Amino acid sequence: MEAIRRIHGDTSSLDDAPAYLFDEGELIDLQVCFIQPLLIGWDAFLIPKSGDYVVATSHDETTCVFGRTAHIHETLRAELQPWNPREDQEWYFKRAGIPAEGR
Repeated sequence: MEAIRRIHGDTSSLDDAPAYLFDEGELIDLQVCFIQPLLIGWDAFLIPKSGDYVVATSHDETTCVFGRTAHIHETLRAELQPWNPREDQEWYFKRAGIPAEGR
């Protein structure tokens, strides 16, 4: 991640700046950066500029996708259908320690 930042002139360490904003033209960089948490088992979040959804990958080897609205949820579910997604909202929220009244 830090090497990709340096390519773009940013010398911030992950400790100093644990998040990175990718521009629309940096899709390949985003994909390369997201592979590392998937392979190593780090927690990572992808949030598009629109804020319509969040992709969260966990050290528990689980990746969750959350849509902001029911329509976005259904659209994402249809797009991800080839990967056989399953809906288990309670698993993520319980593991994250988010109480039911806080959702």
